[in-house]
Amino acid sequence: MIIIGTEVEYLIYEVNPQRLWVPDPFAYWRPARRDTLSVIMEQIANSYPAISSRGRLWLANGACVYIDGNLLEYASPECFTSVTASACEHAGAEIVGEACKQACSITRKDIKAFARCAGPDGMEAGYHENYGLPPEQYFQLFHKTFWPTPRILGSVVTHLISRIIWSGKGEHSFSGDWLFSPRGARVDRVWDLNTETHRPIIHVKRPNMEDDLLRIEITCGDFNSPTMTTLKLGSTAAVLLAASQGVFDDMRITVSDPVKSMRSVAKSLTAPITLKDGSTQSCLSLQWNLLSRLQECGKEIDKGGPHFNWSDSLDLWEQILAALENHGGMDAAGS
Repeated sequence: MIIIGTEVEYLIYEVNPQRLWVPDPFAYWRPARRDTLSVIMEQIANSYPAISSRGRLWLANGACVYIDGNLLEYASPECFTSVTASACEHAGAEIVGEACKQACSITRKDIKAFARCAGPDGMEAGYHENYGLPPEQYFQLFHKTFWPTPRILGSVVTHLISRIIWSGKGEHSFSGDWLFSPRGARVDRVWDLNTETHRPIIHVKRPNMEDDLLRIEITCGDFNSPTMTTLKLGSTAAVLLAASQGVFDDMRITVSDPVKSMRSVAKSLTAPITLKDGSTQSCLSLQWNLLSRLQECGKEIDKGGPHFNWSDSLDLWEQILAALENHGGMDAAGS
């Protein structure tokens, strides 16, 4: 069994009237003040069925919206399939966007919401993927002390790096640089307990041992389209399930320097990935290797229970990789 959810931190900006004379249009904006964020929250509460508790809004779809410092965070409900998780995530984008429009009319301010990892002033926001696994599978990926095992540092991290060729959102930074994965370009370590001052690929934290499912948090992904979000969540869930059962143990696909490789791929999709055995592979080749191994898995492994969309995830994954290989992604973009 597996459950999937995401957390999207929205950068909320408003026009700074004292800087309208500055030639740089990005300098017009400042992080929204607390009263502006409160108005946005009020509009969400007034527009959708919600329960307010301790400064958080719990929506009818199971999502939670709250203010986190200068950010507005939308945490999706935990879902059985990547399709549902993606739909709930993008429903959040519509909810936040509509609330900002309503807040513009009330406050008479120009308000913008950004689902990107950095704003014009350098303020950062996160995007987190959460996967819940039964304890017996979780502790195949993490030691009893909660440090990552070679299984997650091998195949799972390799997937997180190589999936950028289709999961990266692609955007110009405010400094003018083009990044295929803005979040991937900022990682500074493979894993860490702290996401306040560090940018790890995997956020390691002590799970609640009373829960039936223990959570794994991935912090290197980007907010993207519904189709790519569905594939990103579905493929990563499948890789986690398979890795926890030793499916990739005999594959020599551990990346030599994950941070360096992820940063390189985030800036150039053709950057070669150096593996621990000294060989190099392309992201596309690594993706095909992972997918092929999953397609070979028979009924002997747990594929996430009766609800998880294992087959559909692998079918979509194959379609996207084939489009990238044969047509540079044009088929994938049009699907």
